[in-house]
Amino acid sequence: MKKVLVTLLVMTMVITGLLAGCGGSGSSDSGSGDSGSSDSGSKKLKIGYTVCEKDQFQVNVITAAEKKAKELGIELNIQDAQKDVQKQIDQIQTFASQGMDAIVVVPQEPDTAEALVAAAGDTPVVFVNRQPKEDILVANKVVCVNSDEAQAGELQAEFIANELFKDKKDLNYALLQGILGNASVLLRSDGALDGLKAEGYTLTEQFKDTAEWDRAKAMQLIQTFLGTGKPVDVIISNNDEMALGALEALKAVGKTTADVPVVGLDGTVEACQSILDGGLNASVYQDAIGQGEGAIQAAQDLVDGKDVDTHVIIPFVLITKENAQEFIDLQK
Repeated sequence: MKKVLVTLLVMTMVITGLLAGCGGSGSSDSGSGDSGSSDSGSKKLKIGYTVCEKDQFQVNVITAAEKKAKELGIELNIQDAQKDVQKQIDQIQTFASQGMDAIVVVPQEPDTAEALVAAAGDTPVVFVNRQPKEDILVANKVVCVNSDEAQAGELQAEFIANELFKDKKDLNYALLQGILGNASVLLRSDGALDGLKAEGYTLTEQFKDTAEWDRAKAMQLIQTFLGTGKPVDVIISNNDEMALGALEALKAVGKTTADVPVVGLDGTVEACQSILDGGLNASVYQDAIGQGEGAIQAAQDLVDGKDVDTHVIIPFVLITKENAQEFIDLQK
């Protein structure tokens, strides 16, 4: 699994270079004619962007998308569906009727992807962060910019095995999951558990439930679980918000992550700072900047008639106390 991490780091450098090469460094003014502008000529591209909800990670993705759009002279119209599937469908239909050149979508639920694509009509669609069902994707028409979610769980498992429990092979675990039905939830969870099994651990599930990516819900769930007195060695979370909620739950019962380690996922600034402060034990960086920039670049490439595969993969990287500051600085 260390080979996986090395591979991911190499891929990060390569993808960063590619994005930089595609984006250019010209003026952000529309119609500036710089090397980063679209092949569509002087026409200013218009892209609609609908996000299922504006949690902290999605805000980071949007910020990167806005910056990339400005660099490329693209007009970006961002709408928040507020977890409402019908509202998201309506937003996409509106984008299509307004003549948007492409539409970027963070879907509320993967099962709604077919309806979302149908709402877009002939307009190219770029799913970002959350992957729809595979049969929805079509090269050069409907594509997805995200990360290999299973690798994120594998990196969590690598940290748990190499840094937390080198001499202990029987683990009682608690698992905080995101919204059920989301492909990333299953892949992240299975990646972590299968990774630990591959390292030779015998696992006992003491708790597993969805906190729907939400910190407050995670705190309530873990605090209730801790009240049962069941043994737990480690808390594995599908994202940082829920991991930070678990941390608060531990504090509420007089415990810390020295007693029960907590491993998150996303690598948000707050999570990285928590790691430096002795809170969370580790996280896995999901490249919000890479995803936001990649989504806008993919949208422009689709409009310009360039070849775009069904998947544009942005790699994950493990975050520990040794490199957490680097990822804070990266996101400033």
